[in-house]
Amino acid sequence: MEVKRSSKTKTAASVIIPFILLAVMIGYVFGPGSELIGFGVVIPEISIEKVEFVDSEIIATVRNTGPIAVDVVMADINDRIYPAALNPTSILNDLSQQLLEYHLNGTRESRML
Repeated sequence: MEVKRSSKTKTAASVIIPFILLAVMIGYVFGPGSELIGFGVVIPEISIEKVEFVDSEIIATVRNTGPIAVDVVMADINDRIYPAALNPTSILNDLSQQLLEYHLNGTRESRML
């Protein structure tokens, strides 16, 4: 029975070709296909740092820790959505901090806070 030996050319090609393909794929991902890396939608991130209950209002210090500006017009209090106001503007730029005020209107739900 004869044992066939593969040629050195075939062996070299089977070693080099996968590396060439890998280099081409990496070059494509970082070149013309670079939009494939940064896919998705940026989600806003907000941190509530301090909450004060003063008379008939709730005052919270809110910080935008995300990379994009956020427009805050509503607040979730006791799993209910209420209109709220940021002072001085409703737009919270990235890494900025403002006060969020919610005035209690005397309803039964707001007294449960």
